[in-house]
Amino acid sequence: MDNMKNIFTYKAGKQSLGKSTKPKKVLKITAIVLAVITILSLSALLINIFRFNILPTKYTVIAIAIAIFLAVLITFLALFKKKELILKPISIILSLFITVISVFGFLKINDTLNFLFANFGNNEFTDNFSLIVAKDSELNESSDLSGRTILAYRDLTLDADKITEAIKTNFNADTEFETNLPELFSSTLSNTDQIMALNTGAYEAFLADNDIYKDRFRVIRTFDIITKIEEAKTTDITKDPFVVYLSGIDTRSGTLPSRSLSDVNIVAAINPTEHKILLVAIPRDYYVHLAGTPEGALNDKLTHAGSTGGIELSKATISELLGIDINYYIRVNFNFVENLVNAVDGINIYSDVDYPFTCWTDKGCTFNPGYNYTYGRCALAFARERHAYSTGDRHRGENQEQVIGLIMDKISKSSTLLSHYSDILGSLDGTFETNLTMDNITAFFRNQLETMPSWSISNQNLDGAGGMAPTYTYPHQNLSVMYPNQESIDTAIIKLHEILGIETPEPETEPATAE
Repeated sequence: MDNMKNIFTYKAGKQSLGKSTKPKKVLKITAIVLAVITILSLSALLINIFRFNILPTKYTVIAIAIAIFLAVLITFLALFKKKELILKPISIILSLFITVISVFGFLKINDTLNFLFANFGNNEFTDNFSLIVAKDSELNESSDLSGRTILAYRDLTLDADKITEAIKTNFNADTEFETNLPELFSSTLSNTDQIMALNTGAYEAFLADNDIYKDRFRVIRTFDIITKIEEAKTTDITKDPFVVYLSGIDTRSGTLPSRSLSDVNIVAAINPTEHKILLVAIPRDYYVHLAGTPEGALNDKLTHAGSTGGIELSKATISELLGIDINYYIRVNFNFVENLVNAVDGINIYSDVDYPFTCWTDKGCTFNPGYNYTYGRCALAFARERHAYSTGDRHRGENQEQVIGLIMDKISKSSTLLSHYSDILGSLDGTFETNLTMDNITAFFRNQLETMPSWSISNQNLDGAGGMAPTYTYPHQNLSVMYPNQESIDTAIIKLHEILGIETPEPETEPATAE
């Protein structure tokens, strides 16, 4: 009987031991598997941090040290044999928490890298051309154009040979060039068998300036010409002062045509060591010499530089006007402002006039005196408003600077970045182009994280008087222009030189004459 009792006791004990060791094995295996996943996720996060290259060295070292400590801790908890029923659950919970954080960080950095690769360092322009006929023409998109002669407009910057080659390749047609845009439109309207080839931006700009031609033409075909551009001169934007030209293009299509009216023209001079920024707003109708046109040729509205020669002609024209080199550009369309303001959940715009007004470009947007909390659509309308003010274009420049400043202030807040980071990136993607490179951006922000400076932002707007005058683009008709005020230009040049560390030459004086 005693032997039988011992046998039953042994079997019961063995069964009890098996039941107690099984949960331990499950916990141990789970802890080890999760530890491996955690170490892999931490490694992936570190690799993306190195690829991003935005953290200062001291923060990178701290990130590596934290990652190593967490990896060692998780490994220790997963493999330590004593007190397994206590340590293994702790290891599992900690591994899950660290893995979730690592994966979240990896995905955010990856989104940022993809955004930077896709939108920065632009080194080519795609010019979209339209083949245009009179509305009453029998020619349409299916018409055979082979053997025809197409009249193309020769602008200031695009190589005529490229246009000829593109028309021959795409349509097997010949090309003749015209330099008088109004005459080209007039002759095409009167000859329904004639076809003109025109850059889409210049076409839209011409219709914007000539209401009588609206709805009297049709686009039957389009083609593209890709032009490589020179890379921007290398500048250490963490140490050397530099200039960025911000161009807001007048396009409602949501795309970025290479040539379009430049509705917003702001020059930002940035001194990264003194942490100063000067914003100079130039009215769109400023009557200036277009770079590349002959001396003595008619001046033109600054906005036409964008539709005639794209960002490069606008840059060159402004450089000539202000006597400075422009290192970089950022070119945005209307969607950029609208989407970005919505992404940061609105901005609080201050209307500095003592009367309410409804925006000219959007009748659904009304501003009252004082502060008006505004979202994307009306923020854009406010930035474009000029009819509500006696000073017109000058006040519009001030509005644009206010909107830019409010957006920058909102984005610079950590709470906005944390809660709207993905929205901000998504809102900007495809709405702008720039020759600033990914290295420029990461170096600049790495320097900001290193020093955490407080920036001083000042404004200087160019002034002038309204009038009517013929332009280089439209020499046979008077358009609304703004004649520059030279004193305001000279003041802006002095302030730009101060920010950029350029010595302003003393004004020339008449030599003294002997009595």
